[in-house]
Amino acid sequence: MITAFRNGQPLAFEQHWQPEPAFGYQRIPVRTIQARHSPTDSWRFTSESGASVTIYPDPHADSAGAFPRAGHYALLVEDRVEGYLFLDSPDAGARPADAFDGASFGVRPDTGQPVTEALNAALEKISARGGGTLALGPGRYETGTVRMQSRTYLHLSAGAVLHATLDLDAHPLDEPGIWPENLPRSLIPGTRRRLIYFHQVEDSGLLGPGVVCGRGSEMRRLYPGPRAMMQLVRAVDCRRLRFEGVTLRDSEFWNTHLLHCEDVSFRGVRLLNEIPPPGWETYRRPNSKSVWNNADGINPDSSRRVTVEGCFFHTGDDCVPIKNTGCFRDRLADVSDITVRDCLMRTSTTALKIGTETRGGRIGAVRFEDIHIVETSRVIGLDMKDGAEAHDVSFKRIHVRRCNRPFDLWVIPREDQAGQTLFSKIRGVTIEDLHIERSATEGANQTSHILGRAAEFDVRDVAIRGLVLDGRPVRSYAEMDLETNQWASNLRWS
Repeated sequence: MITAFRNGQPLAFEQHWQPEPAFGYQRIPVRTIQARHSPTDSWRFTSESGASVTIYPDPHADSAGAFPRAGHYALLVEDRVEGYLFLDSPDAGARPADAFDGASFGVRPDTGQPVTEALNAALEKISARGGGTLALGPGRYETGTVRMQSRTYLHLSAGAVLHATLDLDAHPLDEPGIWPENLPRSLIPGTRRRLIYFHQVEDSGLLGPGVVCGRGSEMRRLYPGPRAMMQLVRAVDCRRLRFEGVTLRDSEFWNTHLLHCEDVSFRGVRLLNEIPPPGWETYRRPNSKSVWNNADGINPDSSRRVTVEGCFFHTGDDCVPIKNTGCFRDRLADVSDITVRDCLMRTSTTALKIGTETRGGRIGAVRFEDIHIVETSRVIGLDMKDGAEAHDVSFKRIHVRRCNRPFDLWVIPREDQAGQTLFSKIRGVTIEDLHIERSATEGANQTSHILGRAAEFDVRDVAIRGLVLDGRPVRSYAEMDLETNQWASNLRWS
């Protein structure tokens, strides 16, 4: 346990995922402190054991313990993550002066009753008036599915929690015909419900320092089969969405799914999904200690011009997997201009990823830059299974504290598609300044891969520069545990 002091005064951590015997396993707690940043504040951290507290990434604090900039930081004791510090810029999450107060529309917290009807009616009225921002003050708002509207934003003040009701009837299933049932089952994501829904919406979003809680860990226990199949946020056919400052917590399935969207930005958003502990057999990967619960972070799917900047990820599945599923009425669209930068991540699976659903034509112009990764099973994955070509993809200035293996760039078959004849291609990948402090942390599955499938479905033009593995520069594929084949060509190292 850690105690935090700001300017000599102790601050309390918020603990997520409280221990509860009914869950039947030892839950991994997550403790966070959220505070306004000031470069003159002095911070000090102590541990119950007396061991020193390490801050990752190193903020380059001066001797007085000040943080020079806002951001997200992991707090470690004896190599274990014991908490996170979220420092907001002074103006982050400010409520717009002309915002409409939720209470004036009958949206009140802590009533013991869902606010679904009043909340959706308020959003519709504001949109009909030409748009604006609906602001919810501190308190708990239990709700079913929220339907967002064009030109209308939802602002959650500090202390406001939009809390999913556990009544699945309040989260309707998708209407028939959306999901192409002829696809292999592994190509159809398990979600059929969502807490917050953007459909054909423009100029909208979620703002403020408050919390959206999907209660996914409870749903997985209450509805083990069939599952609740519920996402926290889903956006379909939308333009110009903004997500700023909010915490998106505890999704039962993928946290935030963007389908056929354009011009979407995430800034200063925190995504916290439960990471299952080793030994949680229901979701254990073969021959590995890694476990997962399908609780991805942000899934840009069939979308263009998406920016994820200054965000935090603590996820039970991949942090930012870029996809082309074709799961909405079997529509396919190229994916392009996806940028993820200046983020802090922790996951039990893959941090930076394209795949595994990769249908359609091309997935390109993808940038991962200036990322710090506390822990991950795999740093980089291009899991290309379904025919799309990945091209012009770069990973630059990635620092990893602990991982199991560095990367997989491979063309692989879909496991439940017998007789598959169409596979993917990979063209033009750059990995530059990837620094890994310690790899092979599980002692198994530590081999990286650059593998094509055939002459037509191959991997070409991969440049790896400045790879440092376990403190040692790697200047050729022979200097690391890497599997490649004859269908991987023009691999350049420096």
